[in-house]
Parts: sequence; structure tokens; C-alpha cells
Amino acid sequence: MKEQKEETKYYYTYPEAAQFLRCSEKTIYNRVRNGEIKPLRNGKLVLFTRECLEDFLHEQVDKS
Repeated sequence: MKEQKEETKYYYTYPEAAQFLRCSEKTIYNRVRNGEIKPLRNGKLVLFTRECLEDFLHEQVDKS
């Protein structure tokens, strides 16, 4: 049997970031607009680093 290797991504698009955080894309857009999540921008391209998303999760856990 072949083992499935889980691919670890480092950069995420809006839909992928929403899936990673298990929330809606609209929530991601709102968090970016409020400055809670800081994406990388290059023209129209907007990406989120895994580190950025994990930092956001840790901040949310610390608040609760």
C-alpha cells in the first residue's frame, strides 16, 4: 500500500486560508480589512503565509 504524504503548503490564497482556519472567505476578508491578519500583496496577488495564519490562531486562543 502507498502512504499518502500530506503536502505542507507555505502560501495560501483566500479560499485556502479560509479552509485552513475553517471559516468563510468573508471572515478572512473582514479580518484582513480590520488588520487582524496581514497578507502578502503583490499587485492583485494576495497570499497568506502559514506562519501568519498560525499566529492569528494563537492570538485568538490567547484572547479566550
